[in-house]
Amino acid sequence: MKIAVIGLGDIAVKAYLPVLTQREGIELVFCTRNEQRLKQLANTHRITEFCTDYKMLISHQSTNGKRGIDAVMIHSATSSHYEIAQFFLSHGIPVFVDKPLSDSYQECEALYEIAEQQKQPLFMGFNRRYIPLYNTYLDGVQRHDLEQSSLLHIFIHPDRSITLMPISQYHSWRSPNNIDADHFG
Repeated sequence: MKIAVIGLGDIAVKAYLPVLTQREGIELVFCTRNEQRLKQLANTHRITEFCTDYKMLISHQSTNGKRGIDAVMIHSATSSHYEIAQFFLSHGIPVFVDKPLSDSYQECEALYEIAEQQKQPLFMGFNRRYIPLYNTYLDGVQRHDLEQSSLLHIFIHPDRSITLMPISQYHSWRSPNNIDADHFG
């Protein structure tokens, strides 16, 4: 199976590559815009196929004889998740996206629709799903009966203490925009 890894930041390097590079039957193709990092990581992990433009991955030869790749793992900046994921789903390629799927509820729904139409799996990596506090709200989210005012941002501090903040009061340091409940719906 040929898997393209798009975005070679810390999470990809620390969490995914050590596992993926040791698996039998997986052929990796690296893709990131930083050419120096791309060449360095390809050399470190003995990867012979790599590129700086994710659209070029469609032309790589697949292990099953078809043109292209068998799947993609997206570890790029959140702002690019939607564009990249919809590109590959639209080409009939299974997609794994490291959290968050998108920073827009509408884009998440659109990706789900494309995956359904193309009959392709769309996975999202989210390792916090087993936190008891998260599970407290999961039933309400699945029943669609939580009001937007009850959406929470959960901070888990290094000392393992937890702070809850209504999403309407949360301001992300990652974005100049304030994040509020309207942002999610």
